[in-house]
Amino acid sequence: MQHVLHTEFDPIVEAGHQLGPSNATAARQPTWASATPAAETAALAAASRAASTATSTTDNAPPPVFKSRGSDKTFSHDAVTPHVITPHDGAQTPARDDANNVAAKRFPSLAPFLHGYHSILGDPLSGEGPDPGWRYDAVFEPPSDDPSAWQQSMNVPGDANPWLLPSSMLGQGYSDSSFCNYWEYTARVGGTWSLRDVVNKYYSLGHGRFGWPSLFGAEFSAGASSTYVKKASASYDAEVLFAIGRCRRYSVTVNGQAGNHPLNFTRQFVADLRALPASNASDPLSDANRLNFVSRYGLALPISIEFGALIVRASAMARVTASGLISAGVDLSLAAKANLLFLFGLKASAGAAISVALDLEFRASLADNYTVCVPDCPPFSAVADESGAAWQESVIAGNGSVQPVGGTFATLPDVVDQRRAQLPQDLQGQAIDSRLGGLVDFVSNRLCHLVSGCGWAVPQPQWADDNGGGGG
Repeated sequence: MQHVLHTEFDPIVEAGHQLGPSNATAARQPTWASATPAAETAALAAASRAASTATSTTDNAPPPVFKSRGSDKTFSHDAVTPHVITPHDGAQTPARDDANNVAAKRFPSLAPFLHGYHSILGDPLSGEGPDPGWRYDAVFEPPSDDPSAWQQSMNVPGDANPWLLPSSMLGQGYSDSSFCNYWEYTARVGGTWSLRDVVNKYYSLGHGRFGWPSLFGAEFSAGASSTYVKKASASYDAEVLFAIGRCRRYSVTVNGQAGNHPLNFTRQFVADLRALPASNASDPLSDANRLNFVSRYGLALPISIEFGALIVRASAMARVTASGLISAGVDLSLAAKANLLFLFGLKASAGAAISVALDLEFRASLADNYTVCVPDCPPFSAVADESGAAWQESVIAGNGSVQPVGGTFATLPDVVDQRRAQLPQDLQGQAIDSRLGGLVDFVSNRLCHLVSGCGWAVPQPQWADDNGGGGG
């Protein structure tokens, strides 16, 4: 996305749209796992031709789509329409909360647990549309429709009904308004390493037996936020201040002790796993096969996800301008926080240190800026004490207002390894070890060179500030 220089109009983007002075941009295909990014197109074309064993269709329903809505001035990454975890249709008697005589409903936002995540392409802070890290093809089948497979419950004060979760998952809800903050965190980003640190605060990637430590530092490097930081540095000799607010409503975790109802691999995923080369061969045909596999299923799978809403305010400021403001006694981290709060009407909560006039000066000093709301922008409010409660009331599962806003992930090979008992007999023992070993060798040593934009994060000198906040 081309971000334009302006100070009078602060764009808020939705699913690929940014509105600014004469620069409305076309939306990307609005799907849960977005259309294949340009970063993969050339490599995937070669992969599709070379990997004769790979297929381009699955036996699964299409992923949920992002709907487009909003006014002509306010845009946000709209909510996921679930396709695999549906509210109960009445065919069977739903569970009831006997204390309140309210029918429990199946939690409708679990689709991300069925899909993989491409941590190089991923970008939860993207100003260009839905996070491109989520993959289109499902790794897991939806949970069984049998009521016995939905035995976990999640009661959240404020929701109209209790929620049922699959027996393979555990969940809890957050009803206290302290979990909804228009401002949660401010980071001054001077290079790709500090950007990676920011994203890792929300999306944590773990490694076990089958990991790729050699990719450490390349996570999220091909996303739009990384490109934005690099362009800001090159074009304006600037650093970017990210002010982030978040409203957490639900936390759901895969239960490793799921008894008789674990998530099962899709038939297509098992077929594509079987089609992987059973060796560390690095010939073009073998690597094309693995590239196609990773592009479809990702590098990691979610172990836990926090659902809610997110706002991100990115502000690029030239170093020379920043140095002048710092010399004048301006706390840039506080200014970025106030700038985000003022955007949503929270003037009183910014504190005496930042006035409206100083906020206007801060905005006028920016080389570029954008604001992202996921999935929708929070309510406008001038009263800080009431804002969190108002936002939380609007973030409830089932009305299209929750999205992943944090999570922990395990590498895809580690998850397969832990669930190998689910695989057919021909994929046991050495058969699966050799395939996973070859995939790990490919990802560790050759994948980054095949993904446009992939690179290892590097620190850059930060400009100093009173409070010692980190850039780099």
